[in-house]
Amino acid sequence: MARLSADIDRQIDEAIANARDPRDEEVAVSAEYDRRHDLLLVRLRTGQRLAIPREDLQGLADADPDKVSKVELEMLGMSLHWEELDVDFRVDGLRQGSYGSERWMRQLEQRRRKNATMCSRRWLETDLRELYRVEIALPNVAYVAGRPQVFHCGRAVF
Repeated sequence: MARLSADIDRQIDEAIANARDPRDEEVAVSAEYDRRHDLLLVRLRTGQRLAIPREDLQGLADADPDKVSKVELEMLGMSLHWEELDVDFRVDGLRQGSYGSERWMRQLEQRRRKNATMCSRRWLETDLRELYRVEIALPNVAYVAGRPQVFHCGRAVF
């Protein structure tokens, strides 16, 4: 009897997993601006969280933090909107790392490469023993916006 219960429990768990809407990953249940870390924080229906630096988001990079904090969910959570700034982002686009127009994304990539080069030079100048200890003590990989990101010099290098 216990075996039948375990099988039934497993089947129920599989059915629940299969019943989840795959679009849940594209639906935000909350969004807020974290001033302290200068990040847009988005929580998805799946429980996944996105943390995106404000400086990476077209239309928000140079905006007043008071206005950035007035983010609203639209389209049943599939879109984020800032009324005063006339800025909109689709959640699926944010998950895929699309933070603006093609031109904006090219400029963002150039800034990231420049930052990575500058940070790499600083890391090369450090004592190798200290560098080794820091890498072991503080892992430099985290997941931001669903993608692995490497951190150097205290900043994300995307």
